[in-house]
Amino acid sequence: EAVKKNLGILVSSSYQMDRQLIVDERNITVVKAKIVEQEVEVRQSINIATNVCPTRLHPTTSTDDIKNKRKALNTTRTHEQQRFGGRNLAEIERAYTDFLRLYTHSRNAIDSAVHDLTTFKDSLTTRYNKWKDLREYYVNRTSEWFNKYLSQRGHSGRLEFDLDADELETVVSLASSGSNKSEVRDTKSLSGGERSFATTALLLSLWRVVESPFRCLDEFDVFMDAVTRKISFSVLIHEALKNKTRQLIIITPHNVSMLRGDVHVVRLRPPARDGMQQQTLDDFSA
Repeated sequence: EAVKKNLGILVSSSYQMDRQLIVDERNITVVKAKIVEQEVEVRQSINIATNVCPTRLHPTTSTDDIKNKRKALNTTRTHEQQRFGGRNLAEIERAYTDFLRLYTHSRNAIDSAVHDLTTFKDSLTTRYNKWKDLREYYVNRTSEWFNKYLSQRGHSGRLEFDLDADELETVVSLASSGSNKSEVRDTKSLSGGERSFATTALLLSLWRVVESPFRCLDEFDVFMDAVTRKISFSVLIHEALKNKTRQLIIITPHNVSMLRGDVHVVRLRPPARDGMQQQTLDDFSA
């Protein structure tokens, strides 16, 4: 009986062990399935990590330190988002791109304006230098013409321009009875006829370089002698015929019968005498 009892115990134990074996095998199957799932997750995580950093890192800090750093970074990110109006990184990047585009456009506009300004300055400098050269040319030409017109009476002279002070001085060398000439700077020391002739020569030389549609002389020959007056009229008429697009008007109280026949002469009545009114130019325009 003792043997039967022990045999029954063994059979019961064997049965329990078989049942436990079935349970353990089932648990092993479940664990293996979880291991397979975890291996898949590990491979996926490795692939993701490899895309971020191809080289495997060997961290020197603990997990807690990394968590603390991450927490600090999150706090900093939240603070920066609040500082930038709650915008996230994508919004900030878009705003930066817009501002960068605006800055680039403004920078290009400024560079273009600076280039244009430099071009204009260079052009202005070039024009200013050309203007000075042209002014110097006309100064010299005017003085040469002044001397040429004076030479019609045997005199000579020059014009001295002070361009900084905007002043002009006439220098006249009068013809004397001998070969020597006396230089005169103060025209007040000249006689009336000499001063009138020098003034006429000055006007003629200025008319050579000044575009004037009308040119008028009023009683310029009052103090001239007959010879000087004849020479002056000859030069004036000669210059007038060369410049037919300019109107020359000469007013004189003297006889002008020596003028050419193609010169238009308007003769006015003398001042009022014996109750007659003086004739004016308005009478000819009526």
